[in-house]
Amino acid sequence: MGVGANILTEFKNGRYIGESGSSRLKQQLSPFNPLKVHHRLWNFGGHTGYAVVDFAKDSTGFRDAMAFENHFEADRRGKRDWFDNRFRGSNICGWVARAGDYTSAGPVGDHLRKNRDLKSVGDLAAEESSRTDRLVANLASQIEVKSKHLQELECKYNETSLSLDNMMEQRDSLLQSYNEGSHLTLPFSDHEAHG
Repeated sequence: MGVGANILTEFKNGRYIGESGSSRLKQQLSPFNPLKVHHRLWNFGGHTGYAVVDFAKDSTGFRDAMAFENHFEADRRGKRDWFDNRFRGSNICGWVARAGDYTSAGPVGDHLRKNRDLKSVGDLAAEESSRTDRLVANLASQIEVKSKHLQELECKYNETSLSLDNMMEQRDSLLQSYNEGSHLTLPFSDHEAHG
């Protein structure tokens, strides 16, 4: 998950209000393939000016999240810039949520804890490896089943082929016997037949 800071708000009726709908913010972040943008993070004073960005829970999502963070870091709108007050302006700041964000008090930490588990890169790699291992085992099992089925088909083919060979031999033998027998049973010779 990612954290977006400096989300546009306005002070109205004694509270901070954020713009309605997250579609504009999601559109701004579209190069990073966010699954969802949670922009309604409130506290006692209203909208906090923060948003949480969901990325896919796989290696592709991790790459998208890192591209998100690198983009903001390169523009000097990363986490350090935000918290050191080095950033001034109306553009969004952003970073990948880490342990400090996850355990922080307030709406961002609350949202992170309610919606995701804290995992290290090693945990993600282990999960990906486990998924790959399960996939490989499943494919190996399917290959074994198909191999057994192929062996069964080969046996049936060989049995059918052998049976067909036997039938052809019997047919040839019967045909030969018939042909040999038909010469013997002719009541008259060829000369008599034409004469």
